[in-house]
Amino acid sequence: MAETDLRQHNKLVDRAVRILWDWCHETKPRLLNTEHAMAMGLLQGELMRLRELLAAPTEGETDG
Repeated sequence: MAETDLRQHNKLVDRAVRILWDWCHETKPRLLNTEHAMAMGLLQGELMRLRELLAAPTEGETDG
């Protein structure tokens, strides 16, 4: 991912976290809308990517 793409991606992730954080902390949470659904989808993708990174063997690590 190019540096500008990474910066834009990080902004999207930050926005997604803010959207869901604000929604979770409303005194009377509204029904989820399209914006919430897109934010959840983006964060789910991020979690899957992080799991793959954590599961990947590190440099010098071998099986067995």
